Amino acid sequence: MSGRTAPLSTTSGATPTTNAPPRVGIQAHCLIVKTGYLINVYVGSSLISFYCKCSELRYAYKVFDEMPVRNVVSWTKLQLKLSGAAAAMLSPSQDMAIDKL
Repeated sequence: MSGRTAPLSTTSGATPTTNAPPRVGIQAHCLIVKTGYLINVYVGSSLISFYCKCSELRYAYKVFDEMPVRNVVSWTKLQLKLSGAAAAMLSPSQDMAIDKL
């Protein structure tokens, strides 16, 4: 690869990956919100996963809270990262009953 640089991510699409620096993920989040792709449950779940891996749980929960449609994957990604007092404060299992999951 003479004179060429390797891409930050080998995955397709605009969702952030763990290889990407946090600022790239934040920029992708802005683009996702601006273009309206947050309605896609897979895109939202990817953002939640990204923020959890960066230890930014407040942003992960914000994305989760703004998602119009949630599935078992998005609930699981968030719940696995929450622990102790945070899980009790947010009480996601009560909200799961509301979403009928």
